[in-house]
Amino acid sequence: MSNLRMPNERNKNQSITKVVPIELMSDGQRSVIPVTFDPKAVFGKAKAPVHVTIGDFTYSTTIISVSNNTFVPLSKKNREAAGLVVDESFNIVDKDGNDSFSVTFRSDNSADHVEIPAVLLTHLEADPQLMHNWQTLPITSQRESAVSLTNTSNPETIAKRLEKVLSFVASRSIVDEQEQDQY
Repeated sequence: MSNLRMPNERNKNQSITKVVPIELMSDGQRSVIPVTFDPKAVFGKAKAPVHVTIGDFTYSTTIISVSNNTFVPLSKKNREAAGLVVDESFNIVDKDGNDSFSVTFRSDNSADHVEIPAVLLTHLEADPQLMHNWQTLPITSQRESAVSLTNTSNPETIAKRLEKVLSFVASRSIVDEQEQDQY
């Protein structure tokens, strides 16, 4: 039996950690870290926001479940920051060629709320469907979208990123409809 406490037995500010040995996966374009445990039993919800640690590198993301596969995304930027590469056989390895890693998943209780940048808020307030889509996004997606709009001061860059964020948020209603059709 796990020594982890069930979510209803912990206070909301208390962090839960799960460490598991994992082989990371890549198809050459995308990389993922399989989640080999039930995130709902550990973190209280299936799409839990988590901090993922590989070696000395930690990043924030949200657990995803698609077609009975549960994983967290591992972007090229995060993969490289963790000192990992994709070899010619599409295996993810470290500098010594190791392809098995200990990965730590820690609950991310730090942000139940994301400050929406004014440039985005104007669009969300003008379109109730867009606002609904934004509110149903995982907290990590909200945070990443907000940061992409606030970490630059170049108006052209902000405009390009805003267009991408709005397109992403608008596409959520399509994803939600497809998920509902599965049930």
